[in-house]
Amino acid sequence: ALHTMFTLCFGVSNGSGTISADDVSEKQIWERAESERIMDCIECGSCSYTCPANRPLLDYIRLGKGRVGTIMRNRKQ
Repeated sequence: ALHTMFTLCFGVSNGSGTISADDVSEKQIWERAESERIMDCIECGSCSYTCPANRPLLDYIRLGKGRVGTIMRNRKQ
């Protein structure tokens, strides 16, 4: 559920539309998060504050940054 919610919120929050967890693999989702520049987020919390659905977007972004950071570190090895 958390994975799917992150996918939906990430797709909506960046304005690119939504993607379904059924449509792509987990690796592709994190690669997309990287290409959408998730690591550039400064974690100010304004997205969570202004979200009309009151979703914890910052929590999802932090999760995504952790996963993408791990992928980036593994790529360098």
